[in-house]
Amino acid sequence: MKRLFLYFGLTMMLGIAIAVNSCEKETKETLKPDELTTYTSTTVYGMDDIAFDGVNMWTANVSDNSVTKITPNGVMTTYKGTGEGPVDIAFDGANMWTVNFIDNSVTKITPNGVMTTYKGTGEWPLAIAFDGANMWTANRDDNSVTKITPNGVMTTYKGTGVEPLAIAFDGANMWTANFSDKSVTKITPNGVMTTYKGTGGEPRAIAFDGINMWTANYNNSVTKITPKGEMITYIGTGNSPVDIAFDGANMWTANNNLILSSSVTKITPNGVMTTISISEDPLAIAFDSKEKCMWTANGNSVTKIPVKAF
Repeated sequence: MKRLFLYFGLTMMLGIAIAVNSCEKETKETLKPDELTTYTSTTVYGMDDIAFDGVNMWTANVSDNSVTKITPNGVMTTYKGTGEGPVDIAFDGANMWTVNFIDNSVTKITPNGVMTTYKGTGEWPLAIAFDGANMWTANRDDNSVTKITPNGVMTTYKGTGVEPLAIAFDGANMWTANFSDKSVTKITPNGVMTTYKGTGGEPRAIAFDGINMWTANYNNSVTKITPKGEMITYIGTGNSPVDIAFDGANMWTANNNLILSSSVTKITPNGVMTTISISEDPLAIAFDSKEKCMWTANGNSVTKIPVKAF
């Protein structure tokens, strides 16, 4: 689904102007061959999202209803049998979960690949996150979120901003990034919602840095949002950021443009950016806290990027 939105976003890359802070400094680098490692699958295509389980990386594979576990050395094991169209993946401390947009479902996957699918989320769920007890999905078509207990009991709350594409947890509340009205929505555990407008154009992803939320915006920017909804937008990422992740100190975006170059961008807390060109087309990004590496999912491959190199 991230891939489908790339085509839509190309026609709308630079929308209405917004008040922003320019990044203090932007540099662009090309990685040396020994500074990154790409592992390619010959059997799986559609690696659309990536997440870390404390040891291994996992991808959600939208094209064949499967997930792939990747060891730190790139050994891949694929398990089939998720719901239809797994587009996002998250870890609950024990199991992986995918959100499956075609049949409005989530799938719980044990470390050995045993799967249980629960149906009944809101319409067109595109993202999933863990709140320490339950899973939550962001549902694009009916502007809602769905809370899912470990046993698959679901409660859907409506009223987010328009077209929530991503969801993240801040330690107390869930937050969605809402694509069509340049906003984020904070959701309490009981479903009470507050929407704050003013992100960069077309926010595609959201992540938490321990204090603030950050969105990746398709107009080559990121927005930092305080707990009270105050926003600062920094322009200057690589072309068309589609995902965002936190490495414990800095934010990183995966930048995927079907016409221009693909890259990842590191953003300091003050908005200083370093963009690194890579040969793959990253659709998602996640942090491996054990290996201290960022990983991207690139359709039929994953790329491991050492944080210390930058």
